[in-house]
Amino acid sequence: LYAAMRAVPPQASAVRVGDRLPHSPRWTLALAPRHVMRLRSGATLDSVLDVAWRSGAFGQLANADANAIDGRTLVNAQVAYTPAAGRWTLALYGRNVFDEVYDVARLDSAFAGFTDVIRNNDRRELGLSLGLSY
Repeated sequence: LYAAMRAVPPQASAVRVGDRLPHSPRWTLALAPRHVMRLRSGATLDSVLDVAWRSGAFGQLANADANAIDGRTLVNAQVAYTPAAGRWTLALYGRNVFDEVYDVARLDSAFAGFTDVIRNNDRRELGLSLGLSY
């Protein structure tokens, strides 16, 4: 949802008409191609790559440089093997594959003279998962 201020009370000092609402990027894009390959044994190899991008946003109602949040791109991937019987699946996965570090929030504390910056805590994760069906 992209939204902007359409009316501002006269007593508002930092917010202007046209300012974007907090955490509202102008654009978001997601792409998740998937390929499933059936092997001669009847097993399947399932691959997925998911890419999510969002443009910049602001951390507060006042659209000031101090609370501007840059855009970001996150990439996740997974390759999973399931035998013909389908009782289990073994997957190799990666989340935030390129270890993107980005601001989640920026809170301008102008009266105190600093900006609080909250960064993501979902750093690169590589792993192996096992799923069982019963």
